[in-house]
Amino acid sequence: MSRFLKHIGLIILFASIVANAISYLSLWSLRQSQFYKPAFLVNSNKNKPFDYIVLGASTGLTTLDTQVIDHELQTNGLNLSVDNTTISSNYLMLQHFIAE
Repeated sequence: MSRFLKHIGLIILFASIVANAISYLSLWSLRQSQFYKPAFLVNSNKNKPFDYIVLGASTGLTTLDTQVIDHELQTNGLNLSVDNTTISSNYLMLQHFIAE
């Protein structure tokens, strides 16, 4: 019985180590990508001056194309809208933008 419990304990320990390694690697890859909005802010827009930023929910994210606005107005903007957010989440995104 004790040998069985040792094997089960080792299997659980190995599975938890593998699961933690996968989660850390996933988080690291998200931080390096431009998919996740805070990572997009840091990784794709380094040292670019902005004339305006767009904050909002999914409507601002899907309906406002800053590249078209920039082309027409000769400006440089950034869309920081995030899906399913409230004003407090937009405020946090703005604080993150200012801190970066």
